Amino acid sequence: MIIVSGPQFAAMYDALDNSKKLLVSKSLDRLEKALEPIGKPLRGGLSSCRSIRTGHNSRLRIVYRSIEETAELIALGPRRGRSVYIIALEILEN
Repeated sequence: MIIVSGPQFAAMYDALDNSKKLLVSKSLDRLEKALEPIGKPLRGGLSSCRSIRTGHNSRLRIVYRSIEETAELIALGPRRGRSVYIIALEILEN
């Protein structure tokens, strides 16, 4: 898959410490090599997106939208409190 990152995702990635960046990078490499979308399909307002668990103890989520052979990275953050999903929804609505 071809990976496309928006400015919001890039800012979220840059805010991570180096150990988390390494784990996220490994997940993004796995996504790039995948022939089909990977991760959990989401519901509701994010039904066009998928979520990949990553980070220490799988506490982070990468939310992306698969369009043909392209993965559009939407948001990155902790699943705790569903904050990453709320942010992803706000990004998609704007």
